[in-house]
Amino acid sequence: MRSVRTRLLVTVSIALATTVLGASAASAIPPPPDLVTMFNISNECEFAVMSSQTVLGEAVEFANNSGSTRTVSDQAGFWSFTVSTKQQPNKTMNHAGTYTWLCDANAGSAAPIGVRMSGPASTSKKPFNLTWANSAAYGGYRYSVQYKIGSGGSVATWRSKVSARSATFSPGRSNVTYYFRAMTWLTGTVGSGWSAWKTVHVT
Repeated sequence: MRSVRTRLLVTVSIALATTVLGASAASAIPPPPDLVTMFNISNECEFAVMSSQTVLGEAVEFANNSGSTRTVSDQAGFWSFTVSTKQQPNKTMNHAGTYTWLCDANAGSAAPIGVRMSGPASTSKKPFNLTWANSAAYGGYRYSVQYKIGSGGSVATWRSKVSARSATFSPGRSNVTYYFRAMTWLTGTVGSGWSAWKTVHVT
């Protein structure tokens, strides 16, 4: 595994996989754990993930260590690009959600990468801004945002399939922690999974 650079990079080593795994529906993709993880998939494909959670605007580095050009794609159909042998292109993550990446469209190479929305870590009881997309909605992209008060609170919908990339939230309570998560919709029925929760403590 290569060393972590000053700017967080998620490193994914790409090679052809032969093991076929069942694929979950996009909206049911669980966010990956926020810790250093190694995904070993068969003897031919290895995803070495420095951190499976990133935040809006950070880059994901795809390193093709195989001897052939590979195609990297998101399972839901958001992105697809080729990676030449021994190359290491970066993909900036501009939309919150959890995305399952594939090598050569092979389900056996699936590995999730979560992208948290951005906002303050803490604030006094006043309106604050939350951002779930860093660039304009592509080709009809839409965004849904949910929140809850406290880790065990009931989940409520704040935004549903909107084109807006950010909004101001007005907390109704103080001395509590609000939890927010978002997902990106490619079409009206196909989307990413939910991102991991972003916490904002309101004093």
